Amino acid sequence: MIRPVAPLVSLGLAVLTAAMVLVGLPVVVAPGRTDRYFAWTLDVPLTAAFLGACYWTAALFTLLCTRERTWARVRCVTPGVLIAGTLILAATLIHLDKFAMDTVRGWVWLVLYALLPPGTLLLLAIQSAQPGVDPPVQHPFERPAAIAFAVVAAALLLAGVALFAVPGTTADAWPWPLTDLAARMVGSWLVAIGITLIAILHEGDWARVRHAMVYLAAVALAHLATLARYPGTVQWDDPAAWVLVGLDVSLLVLAVHGLRRRATPPPRAPQPEATAVASSSTSSSGNARRATPSRVDAGLQPASE
Repeated sequence: MIRPVAPLVSLGLAVLTAAMVLVGLPVVVAPGRTDRYFAWTLDVPLTAAFLGACYWTAALFTLLCTRERTWARVRCVTPGVLIAGTLILAATLIHLDKFAMDTVRGWVWLVLYALLPPGTLLLLAIQSAQPGVDPPVQHPFERPAAIAFAVVAAALLLAGVALFAVPGTTADAWPWPLTDLAARMVGSWLVAIGITLIAILHEGDWARVRHAMVYLAAVALAHLATLARYPGTVQWDDPAAWVLVGLDVSLLVLAVHGLRRRATPPPRAPQPEATAVASSSTSSSGNARRATPSRVDAGLQPASE
């Protein structure tokens, strides 16, 4: 039996989808008014819009997974959720004085991220009790695609870890201004996307990562659209800007390739049983013909007159 998604896991992903849509709403709709509508103030609207793109494309990913019934096709969403939730909670606690804790939105943010990591671990524990096995691999990754995933994942993880660990130093290399808090938040999302790429690589089957490919295409397009929305804020003479564009384009190309491979029917396996049966039938017919005695052999020669 193919291992199904536990009903409570689907419910948890649905709740998470609603939460990310809600959290991302202010920075998507009004990135210049975060002082009034978001849990903390972002001075650069481009940063707010960039984070909003991360939230809403991740919500699309979890929404697609809520409709899936096979666990192997949902599994790669959970590592990114767990990592993003843990890092954002850590950044929140480090910079708690920057949050609007005298408002409801500040407390909603804190409670949400305090519950997200243990909630994700609980859902994984519930899912681990589901019986069944993974479906067979239908469309294995080609070696060039696997190498491309690994390279992009390494770049995102390197940039994300650097922004989170030493924001005061690495934020200067980012193509637009970032505060320490903003650098850690951006870094958290870059690490989460990199971890998702590793999870995709671990699956190794285009048929299992269809929802992830939709997510990668969406997040790449959203990031590129955000950069185009605020071209005056981006320091285009900085090589880091073009590295970021290159990474997003790479994600988009990989996603489109993966979706096209997923749409290709899997190669049909040979049918040895049918071949053996046909061969056996042919052999049996030949043997029967050889075993049938001729009239001469049977002594049925016509009598002489």
